[in-house]
This record gives sequence, structure tokens and C-alpha cells, in this order.
Amino acid sequence: MDFIALFISLAALTISVITFCYDLSIKRIVKQNNIYQLEKNKEEEIESKKACLSFSLSKINDKGINRNKRQLIITNKGKATAKDIKITIANKDITVDNNKIKEILPDDQRIINLTINNFSNQIQLNYSWVDNHFVNDNSNKVELSLL
Repeated sequence: MDFIALFISLAALTISVITFCYDLSIKRIVKQNNIYQLEKNKEEEIESKKACLSFSLSKINDKGINRNKRQLIITNKGKATAKDIKITIANKDITVDNNKIKEILPDDQRIINLTINNFSNQIQLNYSWVDNHFVNDNSNKVELSLL
């Protein structure tokens, strides 16, 4: 009879130790998951405050007179509004109709007309903007092909 009581006590102790170890591993996994979720939420919050500008050039399909005309298409692929966009072109042979844009909403675009006086293969654009991320230096350079 003492043997059965001892066996039951050892079995209960073994099950308690296994349950305790299992509980510790579950708590560790939950803690790691919570840390991951917090980091992911911080990244999403930062991304929601950023604007991401992309540029492309397209020809104006006008025969004859406007062979030197191009359209600069500026698209905001970010999740925040890009404000006070300033564009400068390194090539002095290109005339820009309007190099300042007040704002571009997310998933929106603006078109600027360019006139090219002397043809070259590429143009270099310097641009800057302000978004909700409040980074002081939202500026970049991009080279676009004119061909």
C-alpha cells in the first residue's frame, strides 16, 4: 500500500514538473511574440509617417513642335503626405515649368512639364520634401534617362 502511495506521489510530482516546464516555455514564446509585435507596431507607425517619392519621365506625344517636351511624373508611394517638394535639375539646358509643389497625397502624383534645349542621355534631379516623420534631411538625387 505504501508502494502505491509513493508511486502516485511520484507520478503527480513528475506531471507537475512537466507542466511547470511546459508553462515556462509557453511564457517565453509569448514574451518573444509580444516583443516582436511591439517592434512591428513601431516600424508601422514610423512608416505611416513617411512619404516616399518616385520619379519617371514620359514623352509628350505631340508631333513636330514639341519633340523636346517631356513630362516628369512624381508619385508619392508612401503613407504620408509629402509637402513643400522642391526640385532642382543639374542640367541647365532643361527648362522646368514649376519646380515647387505644395503637397502630394499618398498614392497620388503630380506632373511637371520639361523643355529640353540640348539633348543629353540623362538628367539628374535633386529633390527635397517634408513629411510627418519630421526628418530634417528628406532629400535625395535621382538620374533619369531621356531616351
